[in-house]
Amino acid sequence: MKQWTMQELWKPWMSLSIESLALQEQTLNSMNVFPVADADTGSNMLATLCGTLAPSALEGARCALDSSRGNSGTLLSVWLKTLVESLGETGILTPEALHYALFRAWEVAQTAVSAPAEGTMLTVMHTLAQAPVRGELEEHFPFLISEAAEAAFATQKLQQQAREAHTFDAGAVGLALVVKAWGQAMGLELPQNKTMGSILTPGPAADAGQTRPASSGDAGVQTSSTSVEIVCTVQLSPLDMAHLRSSLDALGDSVVIAPVDQGSGTTPSWRVHVHVPQQDKALQAIRALAEPENLQVTSLEAH
Repeated sequence: MKQWTMQELWKPWMSLSIESLALQEQTLNSMNVFPVADADTGSNMLATLCGTLAPSALEGARCALDSSRGNSGTLLSVWLKTLVESLGETGILTPEALHYALFRAWEVAQTAVSAPAEGTMLTVMHTLAQAPVRGELEEHFPFLISEAAEAAFATQKLQQQAREAHTFDAGAVGLALVVKAWGQAMGLELPQNKTMGSILTPGPAADAGQTRPASSGDAGVQTSSTSVEIVCTVQLSPLDMAHLRSSLDALGDSVVIAPVDQGSGTTPSWRVHVHVPQQDKALQAIRALAEPENLQVTSLEAH
């Protein structure tokens, strides 16, 4: 079997992921019930990945994080960036190296979230992180794809909002699609996955036009009903970043803060995401420490 590096795989993987998410964008949007039912998970993940097609894998992953959209896009890009950093751009992709990188990617994504929740994208990341190595890459990777699909399916039972709406966590399903695209980029023989097929086939609740809970967005964070989503990039010392996280935790929920670039000799840059009842106090807290860049302020009403 051909030996792959992340640099060789990056563009075909991202292109296939974008193609898959574009095909399922509206399906994922319709599943979007947690943490806020604003019907944009598929759109946010797709928009985030459209920023990944850079000359190098690491540059692409950093660009995606720096311009990420929503909870799902932010956590997906954190996961991707950590994978690239852990595997290296030119290191040979082996099951053992992949096992370490998937654990590290889950660990960093989990740490980025102030209030991690089960039954979300983080559940799929954790499942992949814990998956044992099975033989060579051509055997191991189809196993990972199956594990990701099963973890996405399990979110219906693990997450109250998804269970009540008879659906699955949209971010978890989107991540499972990205993992499958990774295997496709390597040209692996992938068996038909009945679990993913059942997830993407509308069930009785969808056919009946059942409405979703009003108090339920898109990734692994706990939250209550809020009205505005703020996403931006700031340059802060680790200590100031900790102060900012504390302030945002007090003002809202769905707080995700992850490093974009921590180059030596420069002030680290961070991607910041939060849901708040109103933007003024949150933006004031951010601007008290740094001027936000790539700022997005979006209503959390269903689109």
